[in-house]
Amino acid sequence: MLFSSLITLGLVTAGLSSPTPWRGPHGHDAAKKVIYFLNVDPSGSSVVAIEVGHNGMLMNSTAVTSTEGTGSQAINQTAIPEAPVTADPLQGQDAVTVVGNYLFTVNSGSDTAVMYRIDPANPLHLEMVGKPMSTLGEVAMSIAYSAKLEKACVLNGGALNGVTCFCVDAKRGLVPDGVGLRKLGLNSTTPVQFVGEKGSGSDIRFTPGSEKLVATFKGDNMPATLGHILVFDVSGQGEVATKGTDNQVSPLAAPFGFVFDPNEPDLMLISDINFGGVLAKLDYETNGASLVKVQNSSTFAASCWAAYSSGTNMSYLISAMAPNFGKVDPVSGDLGGFVTFPKSLGGAFDTIIDGTTAYFLSGTSAIGVLDVASGALLQSFDYSGSDRHFWTGMAIYPNGEGYGHGKGHGGHGGW
Repeated sequence: MLFSSLITLGLVTAGLSSPTPWRGPHGHDAAKKVIYFLNVDPSGSSVVAIEVGHNGMLMNSTAVTSTEGTGSQAINQTAIPEAPVTADPLQGQDAVTVVGNYLFTVNSGSDTAVMYRIDPANPLHLEMVGKPMSTLGEVAMSIAYSAKLEKACVLNGGALNGVTCFCVDAKRGLVPDGVGLRKLGLNSTTPVQFVGEKGSGSDIRFTPGSEKLVATFKGDNMPATLGHILVFDVSGQGEVATKGTDNQVSPLAAPFGFVFDPNEPDLMLISDINFGGVLAKLDYETNGASLVKVQNSSTFAASCWAAYSSGTNMSYLISAMAPNFGKVDPVSGDLGGFVTFPKSLGGAFDTIIDGTTAYFLSGTSAIGVLDVASGALLQSFDYSGSDRHFWTGMAIYPNGEGYGHGKGHGGHGGW
C-alpha cells in the first residue's frame, strides 16, 4: 500500500455431507441483514458483526465472534524504525467471504481457515463449523468459496505462499482436499511488507460460474516487476488444478483487489495501488489474461479495492487515500466519473455493495454507508469496539451481489 499513517494428493470426498441452507424455526428465511469484517488482532482475531436496519442504516446491535486463531499486520518499511501498518493489515481483499448461509475467513497469524454457519433468524451470532484448519502456508489473507463446487480456497500471501483448498462439509466444516499447498514460489516475506522490496498476496476468487479459480499477487518493488494474475482450472468433478497459469499484464505492477462482471464473466476489473486499475479479459481456453483498458486518473490515490453494484451495473475502484469511488463500466472499462464523500473519513478501504448501498471501512474508526447511485453519504457509523489498525475485509448477509447470480462461461451455470 502507498500509505501508512492511515494508515492460506487427490480429492477427499468420502463421508462429506452436502452443505444445506440454515432455515429459521418455521422453515423460512428471516429478513435480517448484517455486515461483517475481520479484526486481525495478533493476540486473538475475531469477526465483527453489525446489524443493518430495514432502511439500510447500521444499527447499534453488534456481536463479536472469536476465530480461535491469531491475526497479523504488514510491516511498514518506510517507517523509522520499521513498524506495523496502521490500516489495511493484510494488504489485500476478501479476508471475509459470505455465500449462502456460510461465512469463511482466515487467521493470518496462525495461518488457518475458518468456516461458520449463519442462522438467518440471528445472523449476528455465528456458529463455527468444525475447527480452524491449517492453510499450510504463511499469512493466510484471502478466501474464496464456491457453493457449486462446495469448495473453499485460501491465498497464502507470505514467504511460503500458495493456494490451499478445502472441501466444505455441513457438519465437519473445512476438510483438506488432499492436494496440499499449491506453491506459487513468488517473492514475499512473513509478515508481508508495505512498500517493501518484495511483493505479497492480494485477492482470490472463483469466476462467476466456478470454472476457474483466480488469484492476484503484487510484484516486487526493488527492482520493480509486474504483478501476477494466477488462473487455476477447475475440472468437471470440481477439482482445482495443482498448478495455475501465471499472467503478467502491463502496467499492473501491484494488482490488488478485483471483481468480475457477473454478466460478462471473462471480464475482471483489477485495482492497482500505483495508478488506479485495469479492465482485463480472461481467456477460458488458455487461462491467459489480456489488457482491455487502463484507468489512471490522477483522482485515484492508492486504489486498492474493487466492487460491483447490481443496482447501477457498474464496477468501482476504491481509493484508500482519496474520498472517492471511481465508476468503471464493467464491459468497456470506461471511467464514468467519481462518487465522492467527505474527506473527514480519510478514504475508503474494504467495501461491499448491496444493490446501490456501499458499506466501507473508512480511514477512521467509522464505517461509511454510501449510495453509489445518488452519491449521498447516508451514514458514518462509529465503531469503537476494537482497534481500527486491525480491521480488514467486508462482507454482507444475505449476499445478493454478482457471484452465484451471474452467468457462467461456455454454458455452465452459476452457483
